Amino acid sequence: MTTNQTRLSLLVIGGVDILIVALGTIGAKTGFPLFGIERTFAFLSFAAAAVGIITFLGSLQLLRVEQDREISETSLRKAITVAVITVYFVIVGETSFFEKQHEFSAISQTMVASFNAIVGVVVAFFFGSSAYLQARTGQRREGESNKP
Repeated sequence: MTTNQTRLSLLVIGGVDILIVALGTIGAKTGFPLFGIERTFAFLSFAAAAVGIITFLGSLQLLRVEQDREISETSLRKAITVAVITVYFVIVGETSFFEKQHEFSAISQTMVASFNAIVGVVVAFFFGSSAYLQARTGQRREGESNKP
């Protein structure tokens, strides 16, 4: 896959994500009166879930194409990390700018706080496992170069 194809794929994934977030925000704030759909915060939940799925599958596809059509542990780990961080940004963006804090239920506030912890664990695992793999690969190369 060429660099231009990769850029285009990333733009498509990002564009679809932004469109979904915009529709979710509009649905939560005003609804869709033209279609008889009233405002509900379920649109925000749907938007966050859809962004996660689209980002995960899109980034997994990009990584799979770049790595000879095989889904490796590394590409799967990268796709999960990208999707979780993207959903985190969406949730933070959706929840940070409410006019009234009481618009959020207690369960929603608890879920956002828990998601903060999940993102911390995923990011720490990603960087920790990447460092471990690089160190292990470096030890193998060092061992091979020391053989007579």
